[in-house]
Amino acid sequence: MTKSNIINLFVNYFSNHPNQTKNPQSYCKHAGFAVYNSFQLVIAGFIGMFHGIFPFCFPFYTSTVVVQSFKGLIESERHNNEVLDILRGGIKDKKIYEVEHDIKAPGHNNVKNLKITIKVDTI
Repeated sequence: MTKSNIINLFVNYFSNHPNQTKNPQSYCKHAGFAVYNSFQLVIAGFIGMFHGIFPFCFPFYTSTVVVQSFKGLIESERHNNEVLDILRGGIKDKKIYEVEHDIKAPGHNNVKNLKITIKVDTI
């Protein structure tokens, strides 16, 4: 095995996964997103545990980070198969699920005119 083959094998090892979808990414872009997103989720996890004990601290912080993370994964168009597989059965076993504003929750005035409908179809 030549030095060139070893280098190509090494480069392919690190670049294969970021290029496995219809929306390929460079190694650096993939690494940046993965590290940043994971760090945010780890911090949110610790804050969520703290919030579990002291519910008056950091309300809705962890759930906001999780939803933002999910939105980023959807927008990347790199996780379509995972999303389809996880949501295949619907949400709460419903094939049509509507998300409407919650008048009791903070920030409800920001979204009072919005409704999101999630529909799961088999094609």
